Amino acid sequence: MPHIFTKKSMKRSFLLLIVYCFVFLQNGAALSDYARSKGFVYLHEIDPTIRTSLRYISSENFVGAPVDGYEKNVVVLTKQAAEGLKRVQQRVHRDGYCLVVYDAYRPQRAVQHFVRWAKNLDDQITKSRYYPRIEKGKCFTLGYIAERSGHSRGSTVDLTIIKATDTLHPVQISKCTLLDGFYGNFF
Repeated sequence: MPHIFTKKSMKRSFLLLIVYCFVFLQNGAALSDYARSKGFVYLHEIDPTIRTSLRYISSENFVGAPVDGYEKNVVVLTKQAAEGLKRVQQRVHRDGYCLVVYDAYRPQRAVQHFVRWAKNLDDQITKSRYYPRIEKGKCFTLGYIAERSGHSRGSTVDLTIIKATDTLHPVQISKCTLLDGFYGNFF
């Protein structure tokens, strides 16, 4: 079924395209002056102590390949969001912990890549590793994949907290049987 474009959806898509073009130059180079004027910064400029583990720039993610739009291994956020993370980092650091950011600003090209991946039901390469108990065809209805992402505004972050003395390591899968008899892959 063809997509019907309205004036409003075309205008919104065009504006998102313009913002994307100004946030990231063609080769993933430095943030443009325009992006900075709109409040975007690199997280490491605001707080270099926050760790990152950006999975979408590599094949180590649920898609199984580098995701379109992730050309540089840096976290881009609005300055307000980055400053908020800095305050949280300072607070958790006092207790011996550290923030780890997995994803932040997400280009619309990445969202479109996720949508294409989710609609290709034949591609099950990463199922056992990343979504063993979820039917890929239900990614949209369960809310795991969406046509638009809050990440594209630059203030949404996927993160965790680890002990400050811990090191990051690649995802490792172990198979085990739980007490209830369930057998599967666990991270």
